[in-house]
Amino acid sequence: MLNHVVVIGGGFSGMVYTAAIAPYCQKITVLDAGVLVFDTPQYRAGVPQDRHQHTLLLKGRQILQQLIPDFEARLDELNVPETDYIDDCLLFTHGGKLPRFPSRVKIRPCLRPTLDWVITQHVIGLENVELRENTRVKVLDIVNATVKGVKVSGAKSETEEIIGADLVLDCSGRQSKMPKWLEECGIAAPKLSKVVPHLGYASCLYQKPPSHSAWKGVEVACHAPDNPRAAGLWEVENNQWLLTLIGTAKNFPGNKPEEFLDFAKQLSTPVIYDAIADLEPISAIRTNRGTDNQWYHYEKMNNLPSGLLVCGDAHCCFNPYYGQGMTIVAITAKLLADNLKKSSATEPLTPQQLDKLRKSYYRKSFRYQWVGWTMATFEDARWPTTEGLKLRWYEKLFFKYLDTVLAVSLENDSVAKRCVEIANMTIGVQHIVHPYLLIQCLKKMIAVTNNENNYGR
Repeated sequence: MLNHVVVIGGGFSGMVYTAAIAPYCQKITVLDAGVLVFDTPQYRAGVPQDRHQHTLLLKGRQILQQLIPDFEARLDELNVPETDYIDDCLLFTHGGKLPRFPSRVKIRPCLRPTLDWVITQHVIGLENVELRENTRVKVLDIVNATVKGVKVSGAKSETEEIIGADLVLDCSGRQSKMPKWLEECGIAAPKLSKVVPHLGYASCLYQKPPSHSAWKGVEVACHAPDNPRAAGLWEVENNQWLLTLIGTAKNFPGNKPEEFLDFAKQLSTPVIYDAIADLEPISAIRTNRGTDNQWYHYEKMNNLPSGLLVCGDAHCCFNPYYGQGMTIVAITAKLLADNLKKSSATEPLTPQQLDKLRKSYYRKSFRYQWVGWTMATFEDARWPTTEGLKLRWYEKLFFKYLDTVLAVSLENDSVAKRCVEIANMTIGVQHIVHPYLLIQCLKKMIAVTNNENNYGR
């Protein structure tokens, strides 16, 4: 049992971690520099990507269902659709469109403020949680290599106070100041791994035409090195469409209407352009280029103070194009909760027990962060403009295999289903080399070779 936990950051990560560990804490105080409590979903300052497409994968949805009992009911109240990722969507990869058929891979696409609001409403209802808005963390309070709390001030005041805690969670996102706070306490910042894909977003909302029923979502993938344009058009709450255009290798979509439409027109399929060309936007076009992959290796630090955990994007964040971030946050939050459950007792955890908790949490979460990191950065590294990582010959060979898997998925329902399940993290990434897939890819390669030989005669 933990007496008092301080959570820095009231965004998605902070609220999910709070919901996960609340049963094992006497009290949790969530600190945020902005406003957290709204009567209805609202865009928040300091959330740079909240206007853009966010995909809570099926695995993430399943975990939030466990952490928040009324999660689905709240989404229903807000008119968030349920979408079969395969049957309700047009999924375009390099070479064609995946087949459509009923599946169990069902997600709830919605605007980011809606998702954040649903989780925050649950946290507000927890009796042992206090939300402190407009509160900035200034520095860590460290005594004898143990974090005893944080020093804070009001967002518009210089009045300072120390909030004591036996565990501090930094969930403040990719702009976390933890490296700076550690250095101010005489502790070297952790090593940073960074891969820069030069990828940018542009997003806009439309009202879905009343007569439209052909699909609920369209995904168009980019493909290195010849096709740098991608997009996602999703039906979200209140019969609206959220369109996010994605350009990699510095091929950024613009924020002017004519630039936005021109980018959509150059996608590898005309489906999205045809759907929105005659519609009037119901929002401004918003852009974002903060898509770098970065991993601060707190898990490798031998001198990280006891009583401190850095979580979510503050620890490891990915290029959001691949849609893994929120789901990995949910997975790792549940891992921490499971660790606390095992060590749950009536007495507060000692510093030695907190150190054991931290090591166990980082060891178990590493697996999921490594998978997300590898999938994102290796795909990014296929573009020659990407900085921070170059693929080795055998990694390039593996991507040739992945291209073959995708080619097979266009004509094989079982392979298509397995690919979508891997992407939604409901089965492990090791299934990409399942014997069935290997056999189907071998058959495909033999067929292609035979066709080429026959063509050459």
